[in-house]
Amino acid sequence: MDDKEYFSFHNWPGLVLKHSEQGYAELEMPMLKEYLNRGGRLHGGFLYTLADMTAGTAVMSYGHRTTTVSGSMDYLRPGIGVEMLHSHGRVVKHGSTLSVVEVEILDQNETLIATAHMTFFNFDEPIPGKLEDRFIPIAD
Repeated sequence: MDDKEYFSFHNWPGLVLKHSEQGYAELEMPMLKEYLNRGGRLHGGFLYTLADMTAGTAVMSYGHRTTTVSGSMDYLRPGIGVEMLHSHGRVVKHGSTLSVVEVEILDQNETLIATAHMTFFNFDEPIPGKLEDRFIPIAD
């Protein structure tokens, strides 16, 4: 399987890596009606996936492959009327085996929608190429 096939979630419509540095990643994505549940609110599974991608990107900023071990999500607001989401992931512990990341997901008004606490296993295997190449080009 081609390496790019492993990162298909990173090609969601409108998903952009806004900023990345060692131990930190910031993603942004516009809301689409497909991300809402039947009640017109942000779907929890969508938010969890966004948190997972944000946290994983923050860990991969160290230059190695990683995979999710566990995650805990707090849904703080229903996300009604959201037009744009901003997610920020910060590695709070980067060990030789495990990394722990805290994630915040905010709307276009900087209202906190959800938080996540994620743990990742660190592979002793470098990621090929640049982290930015996994996404649609970085936004201005």
